Amino acid sequence: MDERIIRTWILVADSAEARLFLSYPGQRGWFEMHRFTHPQKDTLPKEMAADDFARQLSEYLDVNLSRANYERLVLVAPAEFLGLLRSRLTKQVERRVIETLNEDLTHMEPRDIARHVEMHH
Repeated sequence: MDERIIRTWILVADSAEARLFLSYPGQRGWFEMHRFTHPQKDTLPKEMAADDFARQLSEYLDVNLSRANYERLVLVAPAEFLGLLRSRLTKQVERRVIETLNEDLTHMEPRDIARHVEMHH
């Protein structure tokens, strides 16, 4: 019998910032683990900045998957950035995506983000 705990990471992002949450099955609420901001969002053209940020987030997800820091992944982002981010994911990370939500929730309170995402689950 497999007794390991399944960790789900929820990445809530737009083209300039992102928030990473952790959730366990049966646990109420999420733990906010990390906030990301694109350091060059104001110095690069918008499209280049978005692509660069998607690449950085993808690399972070890939490294952490290789370290077995999560088993499942939920992506929440506006449509354009969600597509960009998904195009940057490695096949290994892509296989861990259990859900995507096409919305910009980066500026909401964590409990409101969780409630909103779980409603669409």
